[in-house]
Amino acid sequence: MKFILGVEIAGTVLASGEKVARVTSGDRDIVVSQTAGVYAEYVAAEEYDLAEIPQYLSDAESALIPAAGMTAWQALSPGNAPWTDAKFVNCANRQYLRR
Repeated sequence: MKFILGVEIAGTVLASGEKVARVTSGDRDIVVSQTAGVYAEYVAAEEYDLAEIPQYLSDAESALIPAAGMTAWQALSPGNAPWTDAKFVNCANRQYLRR
């Protein structure tokens, strides 16, 4: 079996299971992948791993959110470092300084 790369994905839901409540066919979502393999042509994901894409973002922009966005969120979350420290995050080709 081939190993398929990729942990960041954004796209349109083609189908959902009968027990799925939050996601329906046609929704634009990002997947916060717990494992690699999202560079495949089709991807199956758990409902709790999906997040809706805001209308003002393209699929390409949205695909940056899972890994880069979560890394920035974890770096800026209380408990990971004192809030009094200056933090620099280079995320999605934009630079932010938080004091």
